[in-house]
Amino acid sequence: MCLDINQHSTIDKHLAKKVTDLTKYTGSTFNKIISKEFPEDGPDHHASEHNLTMLASFHVSLGAPHNADLVNNTSWGDHCFSPNLEAIIGNIVLADICISIKNNKKSAWIPLNPDIIDKVLPNHIDTSDFEYWLCRNDSKYTEQNPVKIMHISLANKTGNPHDSIARPENCIIDTITA
Repeated sequence: MCLDINQHSTIDKHLAKKVTDLTKYTGSTFNKIISKEFPEDGPDHHASEHNLTMLASFHVSLGAPHNADLVNNTSWGDHCFSPNLEAIIGNIVLADICISIKNNKKSAWIPLNPDIIDKVLPNHIDTSDFEYWLCRNDSKYTEQNPVKIMHISLANKTGNPHDSIARPENCIIDTITA
């Protein structure tokens, strides 16, 4: 299940900025995560390390179903967060971008602190089985103790949200400090 983030919200703007701010001009345009399909000799060519497509809209991935009515009827925008908006934006700005690959799928995502979701939607989503960490070195993951990270999906191979990896925290191949 996932919670959609309103495309015109402050949160959406910060997420898009996080991905596109990784673009540098190095003779051709280069972004560590996303690239655009243009001829290499064209002025608008974008190269990328991971060759992913940014999602048209972002969502908070919750993993297994929680409260289907809440999830299916919620588009997260600024009005949903009021006093917690700064905490969520701070989380987005400070979080590393993780790249995961599994079963021929590849996704870019950022971890989201479950305590923030708990404050925004108390008693709706059980966040007790989720962990939070800012970078890969802090992960407590082992084969015997797989972690579940509440996260925001940013990009994947196709740009279709359904092609993202459902549990990307256990198959990280790169962590990008943005």
